Amino acid sequence: MNNRYFFTAAFLIVGLIARSAPAYLIVDFNDLTLDGPDSYWNGSDGSGGFYSGDVFFTNQYEYYPAFDMEAWSGFAYSNIDRPGAGGHTNQYAVYDPGTGRSGAGNYVVAYYVEEGFSDEFRPRLSLSSPAEVLDLYVNNTAYTALFIRDGDIDRGFSPFEEGDWYRLHIQGLDEGLNPLGSEAVVYLADYRDGQTFIMDEWTPVELASVFGGPVQHIEFRVEGSKTGDWGLETPTYFALDDIRIIPEPGVLGLVLFGLAGLWIVQRRRL
Repeated sequence: MNNRYFFTAAFLIVGLIARSAPAYLIVDFNDLTLDGPDSYWNGSDGSGGFYSGDVFFTNQYEYYPAFDMEAWSGFAYSNIDRPGAGGHTNQYAVYDPGTGRSGAGNYVVAYYVEEGFSDEFRPRLSLSSPAEVLDLYVNNTAYTALFIRDGDIDRGFSPFEEGDWYRLHIQGLDEGLNPLGSEAVVYLADYRDGQTFIMDEWTPVELASVFGGPVQHIEFRVEGSKTGDWGLETPTYFALDDIRIIPEPGVLGLVLFGLAGLWIVQRRRL
């Protein structure tokens, strides 16, 4: 084949690939393996976190043999479908609809540890390189939502009342963990102004305009109105799924650059 025709065809093929490729990547956690249905991972392997796609999610885990008790914070992942069961024993389940956003598959449960109760530990995800995060989906966990609705009378915690609220803060960070742009604030429950709102569906949170550009990390924390001597009384959990990220030009850009260089060399030889 004539070199001129070869490079023309190559450019057309690469162009078609570029046009057919999605404008963004979705981190949906379905590349993670669990031990069948009704399963979860909470960091008990001591790995300190996990990757989904090219994104790392922090986790810390501790086991206390004297009490036969485990403690974790950061991110866990799950496929448990028990939205109607309350209590700490159901801490790895998302609230309604009870599944990942696609109606099946995995999703993430996050647990934020307040400063004062112990050392603060904010769930954080880290990208392999700075990129623009378009949006993600959040929801309540079953444990938190049912605690808000019903309280825990046996332990002396009342349900939410007029004026109560529980919200999630999402902050973009640069490579040095410095804040970028503004925080996104999402109310997971809001009992102000006559409302009795408890988030019960996967809800999109737009981030691109909030952060104002590429970020390297995203950090999460929660706040609420019901506090006691040990901080927030509301269980500090939330659920996460389907993060949309605009990828860097990467390989495709290098291929186009390389083909352009070869085409120029060939033209000079002709």
